[in-house]
Amino acid sequence: YVYSPDGSFVHSFGKQGRGPGEFLLPRGSALIDSTYYIWDQRQRRMSWFSLSGEHLGQQVFKDLYSPVEIFELGDQKLLMYADRFRSQLSKSQLAHVYSTNFANSQSDFLRVGSFNEGLENVDRALASPRAWSIEVLSPKRVLFVPQIYSNTIFEYVQTKSGQWELSKKHDGLFKLKPYSITEEKTGRSPDRSYYSAYMNEPLHLIIHNQSRGLYKVRDHIFHFIQIDRNNRRVFGAEVFTSNFNPIGFIPIKSIPITNERFNNIDWYVDEVDQKGNFYFREIYQDSSRIRKMHLDLNELYVYMD
Repeated sequence: YVYSPDGSFVHSFGKQGRGPGEFLLPRGSALIDSTYYIWDQRQRRMSWFSLSGEHLGQQVFKDLYSPVEIFELGDQKLLMYADRFRSQLSKSQLAHVYSTNFANSQSDFLRVGSFNEGLENVDRALASPRAWSIEVLSPKRVLFVPQIYSNTIFEYVQTKSGQWELSKKHDGLFKLKPYSITEEKTGRSPDRSYYSAYMNEPLHLIIHNQSRGLYKVRDHIFHFIQIDRNNRRVFGAEVFTSNFNPIGFIPIKSIPITNERFNNIDWYVDEVDQKGNFYFREIYQDSSRIRKMHLDLNELYVYMD
């Protein structure tokens, strides 16, 4: 479904099916240079369309069964997904660079085990869909933050040989423990529970520091986070200069977080435009909606808690 900026319906395209331009289970999409890319997880197929809905091409992936996030890297594409889900999960790569038509894989990087804090069985949480935030600064420079946020923003660069490697680690504003493992019967309900035949017992996590969106706008970098502060949940943005000098923290007080059961909200900042409008995807148990929040970047006042 295509909408105008004011929310008015424009047109729609695609239908259920296996033919060209049809879908069974769309689980990833991106608009890049007036071309719309849609990943069909069930058919393991990437399709791309014009803005009017014309089907322009498709590419089938042989062994890819997970949701995918799609980003532009100049004349290449960056796909984010975990490439292994079983005993070798810690060795799984999350970032995969492909040629522009997805026919050839160029390189892989971001091994799951490289940013695990070391607690048992957390790899599965780090490799789950929507378990990271990405910002492409240039075709050869990418910022990455795992959703279970350890107060570190990772910067990767492409070397002259074409491979990607960790270049810098940037400190966030809050030195919080990223998560703790809890029993389901304790006083505070877990934020995430993971079950698998490869675990001896279910994994129940209380996540104290979560990444929910990473964006560069003009000369500022905004990292949206949900954190525990003074025994309460707070949703807001860490703000840095483009060189990662800290500016401060913006709490978004209109987001209604409580400390009741199921107090973890599945909200993400999915997009930002050059006017400073951030678009939040609010996810509820039985519905979702888009919230737009404007920040005047010329009058940016923030404070440290």
